[in-house]
Amino acid sequence: MSLAETQTAHKTAGLVYCLWILGILFGITAIIGIFINHSKLASVRGTYAYSHFIWQIASFWTVLAGVFLAVILWPGALAQTIAIACFAIWLFSGIIGSWCLSKHKKLTLFSRSGRGNRHGPSVAS
Repeated sequence: MSLAETQTAHKTAGLVYCLWILGILFGITAIIGIFINHSKLASVRGTYAYSHFIWQIASFWTVLAGVFLAVILWPGALAQTIAIACFAIWLFSGIIGSWCLSKHKKLTLFSRSGRGNRHGPSVAS
């Protein structure tokens, strides 16, 4: 992977983190971010930004599932707890992910160590 492609992947991941944080106020930006993630995932394979893309995709779908669960259970106190937890995940994953990206660290929550390099980079540096 060339330096230009790596820098583009880095900038794209940073853009999606910004869209995540803006998604707290304007939900549509998070949807735009997940669209970018899925459309660019194959092109960032082999860069350190790949682990950020996987993190962003998994975080988005986890939060969305939590929001749907909260909507279904809304009248109860459990729903409010789920909604607050989803909001916290959304906020902190954007902040922590942005910080890791700025420090050129790989997010290793979804790494597949021991399975070769088939899924992209898996070792944090």
